[in-house]
Amino acid sequence: MLDRLPWVDTTRCDVAERCADCKAARFCPNGAFGVVEAEGGCRVSIDLERCKRCGECAHACELGAVRMI
Repeated sequence: MLDRLPWVDTTRCDVAERCADCKAARFCPNGAFGVVEAEGGCRVSIDLERCKRCGECAHACELGAVRMI
C-alpha cells in the first residue's frame, strides 16, 4: 500500500456536517489527513508531503469514503 495515495469520494464523505468527528483525520499517525473549516461547513485536507501512505485513514473511515489509489 506504500505506493498509493489517499483519495476521498466526496459523494460518500459527510465531513461537511461532522467536522471534527472525522475518524480518518483522527487516526492519521502523521497528521497528514485533516479537516479544515470552509464556507458552508468543513472539508478534508490532505498534506501529501506529510503523508507516509500507510492507509490508516482509509481503514478508519466508516463510510468507505477514503480509499488508497
